[in-house]
Parts: sequence; C-alpha cells; structure tokens
Amino acid sequence: MMEKMDKETYIRILRRKLNGLNEEDIEDAIDYVSEYFDEAGEENLSSVLQELGSPSKFAATIKANSATRDFNTTENKSHVQANASNLKKIVTICLGICALPIALPLVLLLFAFVLVFFCLMIAFALAAIAGFMACLLGGIPLLIHSFFFIGESGNALLNAGAGFMSIGIGLLLMMGCIKLVRMMIPAFTGFITRLYTKLKGENSYEKE
Repeated sequence: MMEKMDKETYIRILRRKLNGLNEEDIEDAIDYVSEYFDEAGEENLSSVLQELGSPSKFAATIKANSATRDFNTTENKSHVQANASNLKKIVTICLGICALPIALPLVLLLFAFVLVFFCLMIAFALAAIAGFMACLLGGIPLLIHSFFFIGESGNALLNAGAGFMSIGIGLLLMMGCIKLVRMMIPAFTGFITRLYTKLKGENSYEKE
C-alpha cells in the first residue's frame, strides 16, 4: 500500500535519500523543506508536493548541488586528490540533471555523452595495457637474448639497448595514457558541472 505523503513523511524519506551527504547539508535541506511546507500551509499540500517533486528527485538535486560546489572549491587542487571523487561527482550531477524539469531528448543526449566518455576512458586504459604488454613481451626476449652474445659486445649491447628501449616505450605509453585519463576526468566533470548550473537556473533548491 502506497504511503500517504505529508510533511513528516516527505522529510523522513528525504533524510533517508540524503544519506552520504555531510550533516550540515542534510539539515539545511530539511530546514528548507520544513519551512516550505509551513509557509504554504496544510491546505496547499498538493501544490507543495508538486513544486518540490518527489523526495528522490529533490534529494538528487541537493546532492548535485553539493557535488557542484565541492568540485568548484577543489578545482584548483591536484588532480590526484580531485580524481579520487570526480567520477562519483559525474554520476551525482547527472542524476541531478535528470531530476530537473528538462526534455527527455536532452537527458538521453547527456547519457550518450557520459557513455562515450566512459568508453573513451576504458579504451585508453586497454590501449595502455595492450601497448605496455606488447613492448614488455618484445623487450624482455631481447634482453635475455643479449646474454647469448656475451662474447660479441656489439650484438649484446644492440639487443640489450633494443630491449630497454622497448620496455621504456611501453612505460612511457602507460604513463601517457594514465596522465591523459587523469586530465580528462576533471575536464569532463567541469563540463557536467557547468551544464547542470546552466540548466538549473533559479528553479531548484540552492544552499543559502
């Protein structure tokens, strides 16, 4: 049986949906909703519920606002620190965009962008691993082979040099791909953040 939605029920569900946020943001959201209900009055309950949206959608908006603020305040910090949570911010902000009153085609386009982004990251990761393994499998035999030419210093040095070069190229390829992915993550998070801010406008909850 569907639970009747009133102020107390709405706040209870909202608090549960906000699990994971810091306590200050949760209390700010609860206070905002409580005041909203009180100012509207019991006779306007249905219109309040319609304006706020479901607790799940309202919670998604609040979490997206929090993720946006957090990204903006940590944007100038090191990518090592930022990338630890940027992927989570991307998902959170995307859910916040879906909670906004926007057209379905725009939502589908957003998820297409996100899907392409994650596919690119996976492709770069696989390319880095494959390239590194190929260089490693090519370099190690050359290094081993160089020991068979101990008496021929020229051939030994040639094989050893080629082996080390192959392994070095593999390491550079791996490091390059990792650096590229670490640059892509905050850049895409910034794009999603700016898109959410633009779409949100003045139509959703914002911490004072």
